Amino acid sequence: MALEHEEEAPRLRQMRADFERARDAFVAIGGEGCGDAGQGAVATAILEHVLREGRDLRRFVSVAEIGVGGMGRIVKAWDPELRRVVAIKSLGSGGPARTELDRARDRLRLLEEAQVLAQLQHPGVLPLYEVGREGSDPFFTMPLVSGASFALVIELVHRRDPDWSLSRAVGTLLRASEAVAHAHERGVLHRDLKPHNIMVGPHGETYVVDWGLAKLSSDPRGSEDHSADAPVITSARQALAVEAPDSPLLSRPGAVAGTPPYMPPEQAAGEALDERSDVYSLGAVLYHLLSGHPPYHAAETTHLTPDDIIEHVRKQPPPPLHAVAPHAPSELVAICDKAMDRIAARRYGRVTEWMTDLRAYLEGRVVRAHRTGAVRELAKWVRRNRALAAALAAVVLSMGIGLVVSSYLAKTARQRTSEVLSLSTFLDLDDLGQRADQLWPIRPTQRDAYAKWDHDAHDLLDSLPLHQRTLASLQAAGVTDQASLWWSAQLGSLVAQIHALADPETGLMLGISPERGWGVVRRLRFLDAHVADEALADAWRRAIAEIADATRSPAYEGLVIPRQFGLIPIGRDPESGLYEFAHACSGVPPDRDPTTGRLILTAQSAIVLVLIPGGTFLMGSQADDPAKPGFFAKALPDEVPQQGVTLDAFFIGKYEISQGQWLRLTGTNPSSGPGMGLPVESDLSMHPVEVVSWADCDRTLSRHGLSLPTEAQWEYAARAGTTTPWWTGDDPHSLAGTANLGDRAAKEHGGPPDALYEEWLDDHWVGHAPIGTYRANPWGLHDLGGNVIEWCRDHYGPYGGSVHVGDGLRTEERGPGYVARGGGFRLNADFARSARRVMASPTLIFMDLGARAARLLEH
Repeated sequence: MALEHEEEAPRLRQMRADFERARDAFVAIGGEGCGDAGQGAVATAILEHVLREGRDLRRFVSVAEIGVGGMGRIVKAWDPELRRVVAIKSLGSGGPARTELDRARDRLRLLEEAQVLAQLQHPGVLPLYEVGREGSDPFFTMPLVSGASFALVIELVHRRDPDWSLSRAVGTLLRASEAVAHAHERGVLHRDLKPHNIMVGPHGETYVVDWGLAKLSSDPRGSEDHSADAPVITSARQALAVEAPDSPLLSRPGAVAGTPPYMPPEQAAGEALDERSDVYSLGAVLYHLLSGHPPYHAAETTHLTPDDIIEHVRKQPPPPLHAVAPHAPSELVAICDKAMDRIAARRYGRVTEWMTDLRAYLEGRVVRAHRTGAVRELAKWVRRNRALAAALAAVVLSMGIGLVVSSYLAKTARQRTSEVLSLSTFLDLDDLGQRADQLWPIRPTQRDAYAKWDHDAHDLLDSLPLHQRTLASLQAAGVTDQASLWWSAQLGSLVAQIHALADPETGLMLGISPERGWGVVRRLRFLDAHVADEALADAWRRAIAEIADATRSPAYEGLVIPRQFGLIPIGRDPESGLYEFAHACSGVPPDRDPTTGRLILTAQSAIVLVLIPGGTFLMGSQADDPAKPGFFAKALPDEVPQQGVTLDAFFIGKYEISQGQWLRLTGTNPSSGPGMGLPVESDLSMHPVEVVSWADCDRTLSRHGLSLPTEAQWEYAARAGTTTPWWTGDDPHSLAGTANLGDRAAKEHGGPPDALYEEWLDDHWVGHAPIGTYRANPWGLHDLGGNVIEWCRDHYGPYGGSVHVGDGLRTEERGPGYVARGGGFRLNADFARSARRVMASPTLIFMDLGARAARLLEH
């Protein structure tokens, strides 16, 4: 194909040669089943048009990298000609593992995404500005939108944020569905709908983003005709639909693309997709919203890899939504169940049908996917009139009020009164559950609320004989009609749940309080015991006096603190001079070695928190002046510019959170198991917990009066007053004996093939080591440069913006993920630097990703 503009022929010939080499390689290996050179010709036509007509990327001024994905990256940039800020999506470096074939496919996919955006004109889809060239690669620009992903919205709903009710979140999902419906009308399927691909702007704007995996539907509706003189790009896109059946825009058997927890079974199996496939994914987003976690990611399955999840999707449904989200509105559960039916024919046939039910729920109308009938109407009536229901039940039922009276309830008024009281008890149980979840963390100010909860729970226990008699009466009658059988099952469930209230240790285990062993009664007993503990009060008086004494504790410069409820003073570390405390809910305070003064850790040891003195430090790195603090010649772009941060005194974990401590806080251990060179029978209770998401950590720690450290707190504590790349010095070899990294021992004894190894190091562990194995930094903190990567509280974003006073939490525009810090047993020394940052999705779980506890100093 001849090129125009011959004055640019040498440059364009080289670009064309690069691309055709990749195309030839693609055809030579079969091109995933397509050996037809026609695809190469079409792809070349598209690329040549962009290279000839597209504007050069160099006219933009790059501002900051927003995100990096598997195919490329998105950059915030300034367009000096039109004087506007834009987002630029380009291929980026692609990494050393990308072959010419991979690069060719990436170019094609990027162009196809641009073509999809160009043909979707909806407020919920970001418009395409232009397509241009970056050397021999294409790029495209679009508006830069601020805001947060729907994943954050889900977190805020479950944190009971006053700005984000469940109804508002459902409304946001409805607006996103409108954009998907528009795409379907244009014959385009998204194929990767998930919370992170739904963006919410600061004023409620909702966008469906990342159309990189979009495909043409086999039965497009409303597609527009294109004239013969349409631009080459549009024509080439149509040609791809005809000539390239394995284009990323067209599904084919055997191809698996998308995000495993949200993909329908047919997508996991590599089969053909249609609109109902996107309906399933929207249902999976609703599942995540209602349950707080993605499908297939409940606490007991967080160890699953993406391949494991794909296999699960192919073979079985996720845990039932009504079981993992027992308090979710039944109408929404029904909508979700219909959308996620494993048989596509039983799902909503179109996104518009799904939207109709969502609107019905929001408007209080009948939801077609939800069961209806007299029992449901009666429950709604009881909820609206709870104070009158029991007293007026016989009168109301004898008079008859529409749907409340049915053939099922047309028996004696006395029996009906008992059934209405049972329905009312269901609602009382629901209220108890919601109150139990709100009574965190354990604090003296909650004492009256705990007592009131206990009183109300005993009232429900007193009603148990009534419900047992009603149940026995139904069972003795031997009724077989469907309504009576259903009512009998509900009463059986009610009796079981009331029985559970009688257990003071594990009360409300049936889905109401997720913390096993931490029912409200136990929390009340814990509270009363700590308030009445005179020995603990004496220990706190001594600790307060010692910390305030500038002679005995010079690091604190006379800091005066009040007692911190839930913490037990265990004295000063003899080497760091800093005061340490045990977190009472997580285990037993460790003893000190009488000779060395060091802590003696056991499987039952509690989380140990170190009180870090406040101060100011330079956060980040600089590569300009070796004589100045924070110098590192290979400082990464997200570590600069350095930022001065002033922090108040705070608590941070002396060690990473162990698996035993997590088990005592939550009742579960999500970690990946022995493996990593350890015998199957190994006790991992002293190893760091892993396979925990940011959301898991945030929820669990906040319930127990703890938090993740802010990124500033983490780096300040990791540096411990040092300014070198590693707290051990300028040379990575100085890490020996202080960090568990990817090392020679791991490489030689079954370490992961994708790990980054330091072959000069032998730290004796293939996987993670027990907490406290390696030498502590000057402030007595262990494993800040290795073992497992640790979550931080902050959203990932550039330095330089404003931060919260006191804790350094960044307040600027939120990024697409959260920060993780510290090296890991599969990473090299670079990741162990004090300033090194990693970005991860808040739902990410991995075998070398854990956490360290922190806590603000309460005044």
